[in-house]
Amino acid sequence: MVPTAANGQPAAAGYRRGADGSHPAYGVVVLTVSTTGIARIVVFGDPGLLGRFGLPATATGELAAAGATVIAEPTRTPWASLNARLEAPAGLQLTLFTDNPQADDPA
Repeated sequence: MVPTAANGQPAAAGYRRGADGSHPAYGVVVLTVSTTGIARIVVFGDPGLLGRFGLPATATGELAAAGATVIAEPTRTPWASLNARLEAPAGLQLTLFTDNPQADDPA
């Protein structure tokens, strides 16, 4: 997820892992914050929305092209998940990950 704002509210752009290991856009999550915390979370599952926020349609390579530094290329962990790590401007670190898509396969 990449932090952003929508109509003055905190938001995040979401990416998901594709079958080929890429991270295409999923949509935008908008938080409504009250004095006691997060009052509402609204998810807009429309990948096309990310362009309206000036964000790329896929993550890792495009985020690097937009100014993020790739700290770790996509790497398979001992648990078979795939993780990539980036550092965005202002020191914000992002981890793009997916669980093992075959982990639920009983075969």
